[in-house]
Amino acid sequence: MAVLIGHASIDEKGKAKGGLAGDQTGKEVCTRGWYNKDWDVVLRPISSGLADNSARICEMICANANVGYDQNQRNSLWNAYLRTKRISPIEKVECDCSSLMTYCAILGGANIIHGSNAPTTSNMVEKFVASGSYVVLVDKKYKNSDEYLRRGDILVKRGKHTVMVLSNGLKAYDGEDKKIAVIAKPTLKQNGTKNKTEIRKLQTSINTIFDLNIDVDGGFGQETYNAVYNMQIILQNAKLYNAEVDGSYGPATEKALKTYAKQKGFIVK
Repeated sequence: MAVLIGHASIDEKGKAKGGLAGDQTGKEVCTRGWYNKDWDVVLRPISSGLADNSARICEMICANANVGYDQNQRNSLWNAYLRTKRISPIEKVECDCSSLMTYCAILGGANIIHGSNAPTTSNMVEKFVASGSYVVLVDKKYKNSDEYLRRGDILVKRGKHTVMVLSNGLKAYDGEDKKIAVIAKPTLKQNGTKNKTEIRKLQTSINTIFDLNIDVDGGFGQETYNAVYNMQIILQNAKLYNAEVDGSYGPATEKALKTYAKQKGFIVK
C-alpha cells in the first residue's frame, strides 16, 4: 500500500487558474496515495519535530474545504494567516502546490522566507535548503519509490509539482540513515555578520551535532555566540581546535567542527 501524501493540484474545472475560492470538489487540496512522477529530489526535514508539525498542518489544510487551488491566488492562504493567525482558515482561500508546501513548512517550524510571493517549484529546493531546515535526498530509492519516504518529506518535480509525505514507507527507517550535518562557511561573528543563510546553517549544525536547541533565526546574537564559544571548548578538549576560544566562527572552527561531526558518525555537507 502506497504512503499517503498531501497535495494541491487542480481547480474544480480541471484548470490551474480561474476557479472559485475554496475546495469545490474535495479534490483540489487533498490527501491521496503516493504516485511516481519521476521526482527530482526529496526535501527531508532535519528534525522529527519539524517533520511531524508540518505534516499535521498539511493534514489540517487538506481536510479544510475552505482551501482550494488557484495559481493566480496562490498566496491567499498565507495572507489569511497573516491577518487572522488561524492556521486552518475559516474564510475561502486558495493556494497552489508549492505555496501549500511553504505554508506547512513555515508554520511547522522551518525558517523559510515567504516574502510577498511564496517559493515556486522552480526555486523552492534552494530556498528550503538555504533555511537550514531541510536537506536534499537524490538517491533513486527516495525519488522512484515510496518505501524509504518518511512523514514530513517533500517531493519536488522542478517546475512542475510538489507534495508532502504524510505516512512512513515500509522501509523508512531500515538501516537508520546516518544523520546529516550541514556545515556553514566561515567567517561569522557576533555583531559583524549579515549572512543569515550561513548563520542558520551554523545554528542548525550546532543543534544537530551537540543536541542543543538554540534559536535558528539567522542572527548572530548572544545565544549563538555562547554556543560557538562552548563548542570551541569542546573541540579544543577533543584536540581538534588549537586557535583562540573567542566565540567567532572562522576557518579553524569550521575545520574542527567538520572533523568532530565525522567522528560522531554524521554525513557532513
